[in-house]
Amino acid sequence: VDADAGYIVAGHSFGGYTGLAVAGADLDVTSSANFCDSSGGWLCGDLAEWATNHPDEAALSGHDPRALAALPMSPAGHEVLVGGLPQINIPTFILSGLQDDLTPWESQPVADYELLTVTPRALLGIDGAGHYSFSDACDLVPTYPDCEAPYRAPEDIHAQINTVATAWIKQLLEPERAEEYSPWLPPAGDETLVYEEAR
Repeated sequence: VDADAGYIVAGHSFGGYTGLAVAGADLDVTSSANFCDSSGGWLCGDLAEWATNHPDEAALSGHDPRALAALPMSPAGHEVLVGGLPQINIPTFILSGLQDDLTPWESQPVADYELLTVTPRALLGIDGAGHYSFSDACDLVPTYPDCEAPYRAPEDIHAQINTVATAWIKQLLEPERAEEYSPWLPPAGDETLVYEEAR
């Protein structure tokens, strides 16, 4: 792989956080501290400790300009990236489960999406999917609640994710064939698409 030729970054949970950071969502200490003061968040204690230990650093960047697009899945850490999300300038497609109780729909993926200003951008919520539906965690530790009913079978979710992610990537890389891939994608613009059944 020639990373200098560009790449699409994808990741789940903290990997989703990493994807957003690589895409350009820098940590803005002041914005994050203000968000933590008003709304709280899982990583606020870690952020405060980091800021105490790095008093001269107002920002922290994980941005890689070689990234062509970002595909974060159930991304964590909204409170840390809140100030940097509007700075993302590459296509970004956020996927998450509507029954995710670790990175809840409204407070994480929707909140991230609402701060994006880039075009194109998309948000996909999958009904019946939990946080671990996006990984192979159920194969490794099948005691997660996400691994059994009423959650949908992970293999069904994976098939759906693979289909929509592939179509999204293909239409970015082959814009002349975008119409061919559009039936598998969320609608253009600021809309969200909820998948209730695997296509």
